[in-house]
Amino acid sequence: MRTRAAMHTPTAHPLTRGQRDAVNLYIAWSIRLGRSLELIGPAAYEYWLLLEWDSHIRAFCERPIVLGELPERVLMPDFWVCPGGKVPHYISLVADDSITRFKDELPRPTFDLEEDPHTLNGTPRFWVSDKILRDSVIGLRNRKYLTPYAAEAAQRPDLPRRDAVRRLAKVRGSCSWLDFERSFDESMRHMVRCELAYLLHKGDLVVDLDTEFVSAHSIVAAK
Repeated sequence: MRTRAAMHTPTAHPLTRGQRDAVNLYIAWSIRLGRSLELIGPAAYEYWLLLEWDSHIRAFCERPIVLGELPERVLMPDFWVCPGGKVPHYISLVADDSITRFKDELPRPTFDLEEDPHTLNGTPRFWVSDKILRDSVIGLRNRKYLTPYAAEAAQRPDLPRRDAVRRLAKVRGSCSWLDFERSFDESMRHMVRCELAYLLHKGDLVVDLDTEFVSAHSIVAAK
């Protein structure tokens, strides 16, 4: 008679917040960049959503490679960002309790790993508190909700439906999200939703993303 081997239960090792973030890998599709991204930690993922939906951003890169000789102790930036009409810069996300603000100076970390925390090999560097993410709960929720639909339309475009949505927006000026969907055959409503999200991401249509939850009653308008 066989004896059943005792089940081995691995011992759980408590992780610090930083360790949890380091093993928390997000894979996302960027419509703006046309490629997949690898983002480490929820803060980087949520900040990417803000960049992804910002039409003023010309280009960005997650976990950028910094060229040139680096100081002995340096915290690598989370993003390289190129805004339209402005100087490209690095972004480093830091917990709010690790940021210090002195009079009119730029925010800087309480831990000084480098001689000049505001530049990295000649490129400006900004330290961003994760408080802006906590203050953007509605905006982040809406972007998380819309991004999969917009990404589907970017990768599998329904161009006749997209043109029809554009024409409808121009004729009506503005109407509710539900009215847009009801204007098409029921079997097409999923594709209409994808194309609506894509046109919002592109900036051809506008909706309040930051102060109201996007729903069937949200007013979508032509830009």
